[in-house]
Amino acid sequence: GKIKASFRTTIWVCVSQEFSETDLLRNIIEGAGGKHDGEQSRSLLEPLVEGLLRGNKFLLVLDDVWDAQIWDDLLRNPLQGGAAGSRVLVTTRNAGIARQMKAAHVHEMKLLPPEDGWSLLCKKATMNAEEERDAQ
Repeated sequence: GKIKASFRTTIWVCVSQEFSETDLLRNIIEGAGGKHDGEQSRSLLEPLVEGLLRGNKFLLVLDDVWDAQIWDDLLRNPLQGGAAGSRVLVTTRNAGIARQMKAAHVHEMKLLPPEDGWSLLCKKATMNAEEERDAQ
């Protein structure tokens, strides 16, 4: 909705614990609407990412990051040409990783109480009140 409309390009990639640099770059290229033709070389994929995002205001969500080096070693250079207002949002289970990545804002999520978690699950699964009672 409103947030997505604020950016020319929005990309969501799951990084996970066992990620491949080339897979991550290819996923960013695909998310930005580009083509990589199955390219396996980091040295050829990085300029594709840079070219797709250069001058564009983008939002890149890096979901489930386990290694802060992903920023310095892989993504900082190809992303630096984005337009003013571009953002990289990182989700991680370890606040230290966000700090190592020099996050401007760190928001630590708290666990939901079980009843609130259940209610959210039922709402997202589009259960009505009767179905929710039956499922419990």
